[in-house]
Amino acid sequence: MATDRDVAEVFARLRDPFPAHEVEWRVGPTTKAKDKGRALAYLNARACMDRLDDAVGPEWWSDEYRKEGNATFCRLTITVPGGTTIHHEDASDDSDLEAVKGGVSGAFKRACVKFGIGRYLYRLEAAWVPLKPTGNSYVLAGDPPALPQWALPGGSGHPPTPGRRGSPPERPAQAEPSGTSRTSQPAPPSVEYMAWVETIEAAAGDAEKLRNIWKAIMTDRSVGARLSRAEAAELQKRMREAAT
Repeated sequence: MATDRDVAEVFARLRDPFPAHEVEWRVGPTTKAKDKGRALAYLNARACMDRLDDAVGPEWWSDEYRKEGNATFCRLTITVPGGTTIHHEDASDDSDLEAVKGGVSGAFKRACVKFGIGRYLYRLEAAWVPLKPTGNSYVLAGDPPALPQWALPGGSGHPPTPGRRGSPPERPAQAEPSGTSRTSQPAPPSVEYMAWVETIEAAAGDAEKLRNIWKAIMTDRSVGARLSRAEAAELQKRMREAAT
């Protein structure tokens, strides 16, 4: 007979940090000169699938998809010890390179975050690194930032809070390089908010894509995403800035 401890162990395994070589990096916001950018850590879909196989078992999870406009929604279901099924859903806008595949992959990874997979990556301290051009975009010029011990296998997945053990992590204020603008955010921001911020930044300048992203955000709120009203207002502000 399954116990609460069995279920807790499944979710603990889902939340475990990944080895550094499985974490990938891309460029987020940049300076006006494009000489520095924020390094954003992420997981690819295959790493998330492997974690589900390992923590839950390949026969005990499933994913379903549906399209609404240019947004792809993923409904991820897992069955925990004892037979209880749990569902989480999230959405992603289609990518420029591979619309269908990009939308499916993004929605799947966001649904995985709601189960705790890779959520710790959103707690990493902001790291601004040198960039180099490649084609029409930019990549990290050197090695990616080193992950702290808490974000490696065996770590807690939470940065330490000075003076208190086991207290909830706080997002420290980060100094940004010159040439960037600072936008106030609710503290602490939700995982969903941070994911949508990245999506908006990636679509900057594309009015049609930004409109579809906003529709997906509003739909996401209606299906129970943990976006506060303040976060939705902040996202709308970012949408206007990204459209100019």
